[in-house]
Amino acid sequence: MEPAAGRPTALERHVAYFDRRRCGRIRFRDTVVAIHDLGPGWELSGLLAFIIHAALGPITSRGPHLTIEVAAIARGVHAGDTGIFDGEGRFVPAVFDQLWVETLGAERAGAADAALTKAEFLRFMKAHGEKSTVGGWFSWAEASILFCVGSDAYREVEGKLVPALSRRRLSRFYAGELLPAIARLRRLPSRKRRDEHGQKKL
Repeated sequence: MEPAAGRPTALERHVAYFDRRRCGRIRFRDTVVAIHDLGPGWELSGLLAFIIHAALGPITSRGPHLTIEVAAIARGVHAGDTGIFDGEGRFVPAVFDQLWVETLGAERAGAADAALTKAEFLRFMKAHGEKSTVGGWFSWAEASILFCVGSDAYREVEGKLVPALSRRRLSRFYAGELLPAIARLRRLPSRKRRDEHGQKKL
């Protein structure tokens, strides 16, 4: 379905979290801070941000720039993106369903506690995507952010508990709702500490 005129696509809503100044342009520093606000340390945040901007900056700005142009983000859709966002940046429910069925099997995919691991998610990306090194690094960066901060379940793999994502959680990620929600929740403890500190001073 085409997005209504003037309304952002699913992909634009997804990356809006990183547009800290709400100006339609995402600077490298914006992304570092946005990732750090989700929980990763500064070094990992910087590494992931560099991979993302090195891949998307030149494509969306059509020049040797690291800044990402939100309105042109669909240019950055690559084969390794799995096809859950199409070439126009729209969400494709059929491919989202395919991810679960192909990874877990039809019966398991429909279970209430169905959850994907990072390794399974990356295998699906590789099976349906490009084999280039750049695409592989970009896919790894995306999945690393997602599973580092968004996991809400565990799966036992070879005797070890591995973080995983439920269907509802992953759906919220593609809708552009998950990352802002995680950042807000992480701010609550620090806000509470500031309030308690202020009350003690009073």
